[in-house]
Amino acid sequence: MANLLVTIFMLAAGLMAFAAPTSSQSLKSTGVVVPLYVYPGKVWDEAIDAKNAHPLVPMLIIANVDNGPGTTLDRNYVSYVEKAQKAGADVLGYVSTSYAKRAQRAVEDDMRKWYALYHTDGVFLDEMATDDSTYYETVTGYAHAHSLWLVMGNPGTNVPGNAGPNVINYYENTGYPSLTFLAEPSHLSYGKGHWSYIAGDVPFKAVQIKNTAKYVGYLYATDAKEPECYCVLPTYFAQLVATLDSLP
Repeated sequence: MANLLVTIFMLAAGLMAFAAPTSSQSLKSTGVVVPLYVYPGKVWDEAIDAKNAHPLVPMLIIANVDNGPGTTLDRNYVSYVEKAQKAGADVLGYVSTSYAKRAQRAVEDDMRKWYALYHTDGVFLDEMATDDSTYYETVTGYAHAHSLWLVMGNPGTNVPGNAGPNVINYYENTGYPSLTFLAEPSHLSYGKGHWSYIAGDVPFKAVQIKNTAKYVGYLYATDAKEPECYCVLPTYFAQLVATLDSLP
């Protein structure tokens, strides 16, 4: 009987290990992070089609119902979140933190709503302060304790790697980030999977994509400009994902 219990325990442990999500540290292939602040439809379909065409490329889709999860269930969002997840993409719900000035309880309420309404895989903490790691460690821990396994923080600029979220988007600007910035020792020490960048108003440059992909777990480049850049995909989106798929 004791041997049987040990065997069952080992099998259960193996299943848990198999089901565990990939951590930011262990991520090897560079994926694409896609801010889709647009109502689900044609643009979402295009992103999901790219994921289906390149199943090995990790994809994060950031959903934003109403500057957050909203207050009521939208069944079209439910359908598209499920569709994206079935294709293999992970979906993050947008949450504003107002540079750590927003009450943690309000942030946590948004997190609960995202999971309760849409069963997202995680959350995207926007407007992340660069100097309040305790705040972000706390809300990240709350997310993990409430079935939201992946937390991406978006300061849009440099921030200490121990600031809390699993992935930190440390560059959100026009133009591609420099290799000098990406290769800073303080970044390299956390591993590529800990970082991401978003480059706006840029042409498609395969060489630039390949060179920068060595340093980040996720990236996004678009030829669109504010304020529409997160409501449309770049004209070269299929090329972007294909280029990431071609990396060794």
